[in-house]
Amino acid sequence: MPEAESDSSIRVTARRLIVAMTILVLFVHLASWGFYEILDGDVPYFECLYRATLLITTVNEPLAFEVPAPQARLLDQYTMVVLLTGMGLVLYTVSTFAAWIIEGDLRGGVRRRRVRRMINRHHDHIIVCGGGRTGEMMMSELKKLGQSCVVIESDLDRVEALDRAGFMVLRGDATQDLVLEQAGIERARGIITALPGDKENLFVVVTARQYSSKLQIVSRAVDPHTDRKLMQAGANFVVGAKEIAANRMVSTLVRPHVVTFIDRLMRDPESTNRIEEVLIAPNSSLDGVTLGDSRIGATTGLLVIALQDSESSQFICNPGASAELTAHTRLVVLGDIAKLSALRKMAATRR
Repeated sequence: MPEAESDSSIRVTARRLIVAMTILVLFVHLASWGFYEILDGDVPYFECLYRATLLITTVNEPLAFEVPAPQARLLDQYTMVVLLTGMGLVLYTVSTFAAWIIEGDLRGGVRRRRVRRMINRHHDHIIVCGGGRTGEMMMSELKKLGQSCVVIESDLDRVEALDRAGFMVLRGDATQDLVLEQAGIERARGIITALPGDKENLFVVVTARQYSSKLQIVSRAVDPHTDRKLMQAGANFVVGAKEIAANRMVSTLVRPHVVTFIDRLMRDPESTNRIEEVLIAPNSSLDGVTLGDSRIGATTGLLVIALQDSESSQFICNPGASAELTAHTRLVVLGDIAKLSALRKMAATRR
């Protein structure tokens, strides 16, 4: 059954359960009121309520009070009606409750097995720890760039919301080794930890680094003083939320048009233009040629705006046609993300 249909079915069952329980409660009080009226108020209402509850739950217990002869026949007839109707309501309520529990458990089990099968098929994917608003935005950007990714989130409501949005989400605590293993950390190319607290992010960084020395780790830092600790723990990059906010506010004031351009370039959902990086592999068609001879612009339509030297890690902005491309040089390009696959093929090792 598709996920959307499954969610709809559970919601319908939940509504039926609420209606059934409401009707059952009203029926018990109505039956009690009937007993009370038949006995002319000679028996306390609570005793009538107790008697009605025993009847609909099929518990056989003698009456604790004497019934006058003129009322006995009417009481017997009324008891039969209450018994049959109440049993039917109880059975319907119990079956609806069971269906609600079973459907929820089955749906959760099916979703977990489906997600784990999908994760087991992924290699070189990216793990995002934290499925809040920030995590969801990161997942959307990664999905747009064609990057396979898995998000780890512990809150059930957020898990269901992300699942409905089409993201591959694993429910669990990202600080636990088992959860990271289930997310495929041993096969992942990188991990982004965007948990609410620095302690949780630090724990994830330490744990993730133990799995691989080549794993790219990006961590969010809430407190600026934890940047150094996160780097020492094994993070490749640390992003400080407060510093980014401060720099953006200043940049928006002094260079508003540049900020608008970069925002549209990096975050506009309707734009397909992005700034990306591509690593030149040894023995590729780009290894050992100049930028002009590579004909990257003519072949892919992408603009090379910078080169990062493999040895010095220095960036060469706006490189000329004579700039030499070598193995492990990183290209920073601007253009349509749909054309990146062609450039990556050019930069890959020739077989």
